[in-house]
Amino acid sequence: MSELEILYKCDSPYIITFFSAFFVENRISICTEFMDGGSLDVYKRVPEHVLGRIAVAVVEGLTYLWSLKILHRDVKPSNMLVNTRGQVKLCDFGVSTQLVNSIAKTYVGTNAYMAPERISGEQYGIHADVWSVGISFMELALGMFPYPQVSYLPLQLLQCIVDEVSRRLMCFCI
Repeated sequence: MSELEILYKCDSPYIITFFSAFFVENRISICTEFMDGGSLDVYKRVPEHVLGRIAVAVVEGLTYLWSLKILHRDVKPSNMLVNTRGQVKLCDFGVSTQLVNSIAKTYVGTNAYMAPERISGEQYGIHADVWSVGISFMELALGMFPYPQVSYLPLQLLQCIVDEVSRRLMCFCI
């Protein structure tokens, strides 16, 4: 399922609104609503009461996608948009997929936000999006990435997520 198909199909106040699409020089351009607050990756530490409102919108948006059997697969702060009316909406469905029997197995998305089972090449489903939401919310709450991404080479980061980070992040949950 393409990003265009997903945007056309979706009708939720928590998903970026699709207006039209057109071709220019053999490239497709997609017109969506303008979110004048930009993406959440540019904001530093988000206060808890604001993060709560963001969480509600993101979870509602994902729940809507999941009801259509769509897995986002690239949940991260840069794919969460805000506007000055206080709305939060999900965007960027370029690597989203239609779930078949609630399972997916391809390796796409942003590595740093991937669930351990995705990195390990195992089957995954909705819970992989939930992991990405958790990492995203931790980043927004802490004002920084929840594990030392900059000190790792890409393969070391992936190994850290699979082996070490899962155990360390559990400490936050207990």
